[in-house]
Amino acid sequence: MSTVRRITPQWIVKGVVDDSDTCECCGRTNLKRTVALMPLDAEGNEEGDVSYYGTSCAAVALGWSQTRVANAAGAATIKQESRDEWARSIISRYAPWEFATPREMQAAWFSYNPHDSGPASERVRVLLADARAQLADTTLGPQRPHTWGDFRPFLVISTPDGRVLNCVPVPADETGREEMHRAARNRYGGRGNRPVTLYALSAESAKDVFYAARQLDLYRQQRPRAVAL
Repeated sequence: MSTVRRITPQWIVKGVVDDSDTCECCGRTNLKRTVALMPLDAEGNEEGDVSYYGTSCAAVALGWSQTRVANAAGAATIKQESRDEWARSIISRYAPWEFATPREMQAAWFSYNPHDSGPASERVRVLLADARAQLADTTLGPQRPHTWGDFRPFLVISTPDGRVLNCVPVPADETGREEMHRAARNRYGGRGNRPVTLYALSAESAKDVFYAARQLDLYRQQRPRAVAL
């Protein structure tokens, strides 16, 4: 009877890195980008520190073609960017309520999870920890903004029925803000559309904050004693 031995890959591709231009395998420099490789243990779990290889050296290490390495690195980078946006959304949603009372925290949780009325405090704590760790990870580059102090103002313009028409960052200078509001009035004014300024880590997460606030307002109108904030 023959025995087939399972071979576990030694590396996993984490993504493409633009900030590192030196291959840690062969020493070549001035590369346009490198591929981040995470070593794996015998069970296939991530273990150790990330190495940065040029595409050709990464292909040799993995036993793949360079095209396959490039495709895998691109896909991993897209996944990382998606996780970053998830993290920005979580922090934008829940960081303002991190030190609120349990009742306030429960109301905030409900506004994003109207079909889940379970205890919120511990779940929010875990979500915030995971989100901050995601944005603080430096595998593919420097840390991304992930603190309350990193929140930026966004102008959200919505229809009377709550559909977001546009969401743009508010300029830091007074002239820029005036021009932004003028453009918004010219394009969206006069039809009952509503502008509101919200603080978040990104435009997408600002939209999440807007929709959650609207959800909670609607729920309060329907059941005014159910959720108090």
